[in-house]
Parts: sequence; structure tokens; C-alpha cells
Amino acid sequence: MGNVTLYNEDAFDVMARLPESSVDLIVTSPRYNVGMDYGEISDDTDWPTYYAEMERFLTLSYRLLCDGGVIAINVPKEVRLRRDSIEQIGRRVEKIAVRVELMCERLGFLPREAIIWVKGKEDTGPIATTYAMGSDNNIYVRPTCEMILLHSKGRYYYDNGTGRRGTKDVPFLDETKDVWWNVPTRVNGHPAAFPVEIPERLIRMFTCMKDGARIPVVMDCFMGSGSTGVAAVRTGRRFIGCEINRRFFEDARRRIAGSALQLPLRSNTGFHLTGELAGLQTEFGFGGDSLEPPAGEP
Repeated sequence: MGNVTLYNEDAFDVMARLPESSVDLIVTSPRYNVGMDYGEISDDTDWPTYYAEMERFLTLSYRLLCDGGVIAINVPKEVRLRRDSIEQIGRRVEKIAVRVELMCERLGFLPREAIIWVKGKEDTGPIATTYAMGSDNNIYVRPTCEMILLHSKGRYYYDNGTGRRGTKDVPFLDETKDVWWNVPTRVNGHPAAFPVEIPERLIRMFTCMKDGARIPVVMDCFMGSGSTGVAAVRTGRRFIGCEINRRFFEDARRRIAGSALQLPLRSNTGFHLTGELAGLQTEFGFGGDSLEPPAGEP
């Protein structure tokens, strides 16, 4: 496997053919079913279809994760339904995070402590995504946060660590709090990009690097703007990304390539750059739809 492998394909097709137990960490944000424009795929299906798709994704994720592997899923805590949906199913709110948590446990994942991502800065306060507040006798609570649901496969400890405790070996005093403040971002017009700082924190927390050991593999099954790929490159991990939308894929590919070319050439990064960003030709193979390892690389 090369350091970076990108697929401009349906994630489910890629996940089904990758080797079992080959991924250490999955960091991704599946669609929210709120009608966003993702191009090739619909983000406006009935809820049974949405949850069937989510279960397929989680089942394939469980297959791909190695023992001790972690999945971090960014989903809304809940979404407020449209008026026609309310009339059809008889409720105003769909509790996505709760349903996904229960689905993970039913499929065999071990639950970890979840993280609340508050959209905004701690000193200026959270940013609401809507001004709709309802009426004086039916108030709407406006969303300012999303969830990062964390689960493990098989066991809670992951490879390459020492098991030691204390702030020297676990230097994540702020990161281990269950509320993260971060301003949402927009990247090349993608409607739902998350800041690189979020996957970078998750990668540093839930994978370990060790001299002479296998480099951990991070995967984003719905790569979008490529934030997880950028974070994986920054932290010296291997990365697999899938994105079915051709425009999003090309933008993410260039963004990840640019991030790689900005790295200092250190022996412990695992990245050895040989080409020019202008041509997107590097040792990663950035010239094709699928970034496969260079010839002769294991």
C-alpha cells in the first residue's frame, strides 16, 4: 500500500474489496439526509433507506478495521424535519446520533466516549446554523453542535502504544475533554467540509507511531474536501480516501498533494516527494483516478 491512495469511486465498492482488518482508524462524515447538494448521490431519501445505507457502511467499516481499530463518525446530534416529513411520520426531530450509536453496538462495536463539536470559538460563543426559533408556544432549539461518535473493534487499546499513563505519554489535556470548539469551514465550495484540526486531533489520539513498526492506516470513506487526508499527511500516517463526486475528488486530490509537498523532508514522515505539484505527479501517483502505490512498493 502506498502512503496515499485515493479512489474516485463509490465508497461501498472500494470498502468491499480492500483487505479485511487493514485499517487502523476511520474518520469520516456520512451524509446527513438534509438535502445537501453532493452531485452524484442523493441527500434526500426516506429514513429507512438512510439507515439501511448507514448500516451497510458500518458493517463494511467493521470488516476493514483491525482489532483495536477505531471509527470516528461525524453526524448531527439530530435534525429538524421538514413540514411534509412531520406530517408523514408524526414527529419533528430525527435523532440520528442516538440511532447510529445503537446501530454500532448492535453490529459489535465497543462504545467509546463521544465528542461534542461546538461550531464557534469559546470566547465568542457557538454559531447557530439557523435563525428559526419557532413561536411563543412552540420554541425550536437551534443547533450549534455536531457529534463525533467513537467506537472500537474488538478491544479498546490500539497497536504501537506502550500503555503508560500521565501527561508526558498522554499529552492531550484539552483534546480529551468531550467538548471541542472549532469554527466550521468551507473548502472549494464543498457544502459540508470540516476543519483539518478535527481529524488531526483524532489521528493523534487514536493511532500510535512507533519506530520500526507498521505505519497506521487512516481512511475517510466519504472524503469530500480532503480534510482527513491532509491531516493524515501532516501526521505521517498512510491514507485511503474515497469520493464519488468527480469535482470534489479532484479538489481533494490537489489539496492533499499540496499538503504533502509542504512537508519538510524528514525520514520519519514516510513521505518521499519526487515530482512537481503543478503536474500533480509525485511518488503518490497523483496522475490518475485512483492513487495506487508506486511500482515495486509493498
